[in-house]
Amino acid sequence: MPNQPKTPKRGFRIPTDLYEAAQAKAASEGRTISDVVREALHLYVEGTAAGGAGLKS
Repeated sequence: MPNQPKTPKRGFRIPTDLYEAAQAKAASEGRTISDVVREALHLYVEGTAAGGAGLKS
């Protein structure tokens, strides 16, 4: 199918206030929340996310 996404859809839980703030910031930068999450996960996996500073489970 021509309009199929190239990656599978994933799901996770996140507090509403954090999600809305991230969505607003991403939109102000002309990005999608998916772009932001992918970048954050790349940084996390590579160990370059400021030494894990600010990353909470």
